[in-house]
This record gives sequence, C-alpha cells and structure tokens, in this order.
Amino acid sequence: MTIKSGSGRRIISMSGLSFERLQTFCLVAEAGSIAQAAPGDATRQSQFSRQLKELEGAVEEKLFKREGKKLLLTEAGRKLALATQGYFGAIAEIRTSAGGESGEVRFGSSESVIRWIVIPHLNAITTGNPGFRFELHTMRTQEAVQQVKEGRLEMAIVRSDAVEEPLIGEPIGALDFSWVVPRTLLPGKSQEGIRLVKELPMVLLTGDGKLMTGVKAVADQNQLNISIKLLADNFSLIAETIQNCRYATVLPAPAAANLSKERFAIINLRGMEALRRELSLVYNSRIVGIRASIKRVAERIVRTLRG
Repeated sequence: MTIKSGSGRRIISMSGLSFERLQTFCLVAEAGSIAQAAPGDATRQSQFSRQLKELEGAVEEKLFKREGKKLLLTEAGRKLALATQGYFGAIAEIRTSAGGESGEVRFGSSESVIRWIVIPHLNAITTGNPGFRFELHTMRTQEAVQQVKEGRLEMAIVRSDAVEEPLIGEPIGALDFSWVVPRTLLPGKSQEGIRLVKELPMVLLTGDGKLMTGVKAVADQNQLNISIKLLADNFSLIAETIQNCRYATVLPAPAAANLSKERFAIINLRGMEALRRELSLVYNSRIVGIRASIKRVAERIVRTLRG
C-alpha cells in the first residue's frame, strides 16, 4: 500500500513503515543510540541499523543526526516519533480497554515537583484515573518539554515560561523557595543572627540555571557573603545533606516546611519572591487527536493539583 502527500508529488510505501521497524525506531530514539538500544547484542544492533535505513528509505528523510556517540532526532524524526508514540499508545488503549478509559501515561517533571507536588496528590491522581498506569520520570524542564514534543512523554509539569508550541499548558500554581539555615550557624540560634554571620557555607543545586542565578542575586541584595561548599544534582540530596552537615541551602518551600523547626530556621530575605516558579502541566496538542483520553486525564490532574 502507498500513500501520497497532499501535493501528490511524494509516494510513501506503507510496507516500509512496518510495526517492527517503527518499534525499533522508538527504541533507538529513547535510548539515544543503537548500542544502548541493544546492549551487548551485535546481531540485534546490526538488525536495528538495517531497519532504520529501511525506514529512512520509506519516508525519504533522515530521521537521526549524530552528535558524538548520541543519535538525536531530526525534525522529520521528531514528527515520526510523535505520530508513532501516539499510534502505539492508541493501540494499547484499544487492547486494554474494557468499556472505559485505560492505557499508560508517562509523566515527567523535576525531582522536586515529583516529590513535593505530585506524590502528595498521587492517590487522588491514580484513583481519579483508575484505568491508567502511570510512569513517573524525573528530569529538568527543557528535557521534559522536548520529550513531550517527541511523544516520549504523554505529559509533564514544567515552568510556565517554557511552554511552547505545539504544547498546551494548563497552569497549576507556583513553587516557592525558602532560605534554610541550621540554627547552629546563627548567633543566638535565631534568624536575626543572619546579619552577624561573616560567611555562610551553603549546599546548592548544580548548574548555572535560573535558580542558581536567583540565589546569588538574593545573597547580594541582602549583603550576605555565601560560600558554596557543595553542589548536588537534586533537592532530595540537598535536604539529606543538611541533616548531616552544617550547611545552609535553598529548598522548595514544601520541603523546608518538613524540617525540624528546632534545628533549622527559615530566613525571610528580600527578593525571595523572584525565585518563585510558575508551573504548568503540558501535553502535546498533536497527540490528543490520536489519544483523546490524554486531554481528559490532563484536565483531571490539573483539577486535583489546583485543589
């Protein structure tokens, strides 16, 4: 079977878009390389390489570009990935449906949002969507946005300022941050003692993102001399670190609220409102035509999180 494009100039052989080749394409796109998609299996790697060449021949487009050892999707590859993931998701829903909505929902967000915003509402989210199995994946905003664009995630919670076409964003609220200091570092063990601290040792999040820049700006605004002693990949590690080391830090407000008030002081500093992150739940507008249930699941999750 063949299909023509709207212009009638291109003909695509549907036999080239076999189920197996599309599965291989998704595996390699997810893994980032043929070697990672079939580790330690030279025969399978050779098969995957052949299938991808056949698939590219069928669509007459390059689907991957090489960057070092990684295979990254081209624009054509991203379009095919989105369509393919939507197709597989729709097939899974049809297979598992028993008169109601069902399927798999892959959900991504930062570790802090998953831990302190999603998980406290997880029971309500799962019971409100009883036919669905959820997968939770931690990643930073830009990666989550990209994966929703490519169909590798059904939805994600990201910074509202990162929402872009073809994503639909539904605001769910904001994540505030707190400046936390062990009382043993404060003269008098009270927050007023922060003015007398000559140098404040801190553990902060890795990277030079907006949060790190904002933390440094708050320190400058309040004339605090901070000394970064340790960097960590996520806020869970930071929260654990300050339980065992005499470091100050900046934590999501829900995490800071769980700390012992006898051991830690939350310092009210000027400019902390600038660290606030407005958050939105996002899904891909192009996939809801294939899996209409995704939009309904997203809307139910938004109502839960807003509530």
